[in-house]
Amino acid sequence: MGEGAPLGEAEEAALRALLERGVPQLGAPAQRLERVRERVRRRRRRAAAVAGGAVLAVAAGLLAVPGLVRTGGGVSAAPPAGVRGSTPPATAPTGTTMPPATGEGGYRPAGMGGLLMRMPAGWHTLPDPATSSVFTSTQDLALPEGGCAHARDGFCTPLVRALAKGGALVMFREQKYGQAGKMHDLALPVEEQAPYQACRTVGGTRQLTRTLPDESGSDLVVWIVACMAEPTDEQFAAARQILSTAAFT
Repeated sequence: MGEGAPLGEAEEAALRALLERGVPQLGAPAQRLERVRERVRRRRRRAAAVAGGAVLAVAAGLLAVPGLVRTGGGVSAAPPAGVRGSTPPATAPTGTTMPPATGEGGYRPAGMGGLLMRMPAGWHTLPDPATSSVFTSTQDLALPEGGCAHARDGFCTPLVRALAKGGALVMFREQKYGQAGKMHDLALPVEEQAPYQACRTVGGTRQLTRTLPDESGSDLVVWIVACMAEPTDEQFAAARQILSTAAFT
């Protein structure tokens, strides 16, 4: 076919079909309206997601504080799961046999606000400034290799050896909540819970927890966990006494 020559019927039909395929066909009015509606629904879902993100950010603030969120809603002394085990080889520093006494007949750890702790005579103590924690135990203490920042269950177990029968380890971990006016809502009494995996790993069979907020106007909260290995009633009562008498003064 020469340039400018008229197209035959077959060629013209083929060209028309090619052009029609190359030009997108508009949907029927009902189809276009449904597409518009779908775009509106997507925008609304995105807007809801943004609003929901703000709510989640508040919730994340709670989750960042071990022991403040219960899986079924509300608050609890159960911490978020961690990513590491809690009994690697121990390193310095080691715990002291007796913490310095205070005029109130207890121990006020440095860097933890007005927290006052009372422990039985002869218990060992070990501060961990890196995690704003203090540990007390019937046994020798030493920080694990790598520290306590990523302990399993959020509960570090800086023991030189696993708990002996009747042994106990208590962790006081301080966090900042950021909403001083609502601290009372975070308070949870001493209660027995199923031992965390980290507690069981060092021989623990029973566990007590407490969430203690500083209601004096600060934004500090202390999460307390006591892990015990086959305690007698007297030993269990002694651990409970440590948790129940801790206070911000």
